[in-house]
Amino acid sequence: NPINTTSTSFVDLPNLAATVTIPKGKVADVLILFSGMMNSPSALYVRSVIGAAEASPGPFQAFWGVNGGATTQSANFSGFLGEGTHTIKMQWRGLSGQQFMSTRNMIILLNLRKAS
Repeated sequence: NPINTTSTSFVDLPNLAATVTIPKGKVADVLILFSGMMNSPSALYVRSVIGAAEASPGPFQAFWGVNGGATTQSANFSGFLGEGTHTIKMQWRGLSGQQFMSTRNMIILLNLRKAS
């Protein structure tokens, strides 16, 4: 299921979003694991967003054009969730030209605990 973008602003990666609900009286540390096979004529960046906030550590330069084939890259992101419903998603953008990504995934791990 290869995808392409020419966007130089972050846009959602198709099918890499999930909604989680943290129960009343609980909080959660969140770890987002991402990997994808990508290619770019310049630089390709990925980031994870929790709600409207960028997950730590922020944008990751996942690829720099090397006049070769696609490579698989991975990155980890983290955040904190309070009680309620939250949407977690992956986004991408390029520096210039057409970006390409095929095999890709996002795994979300939650460490649910009692709120202090």
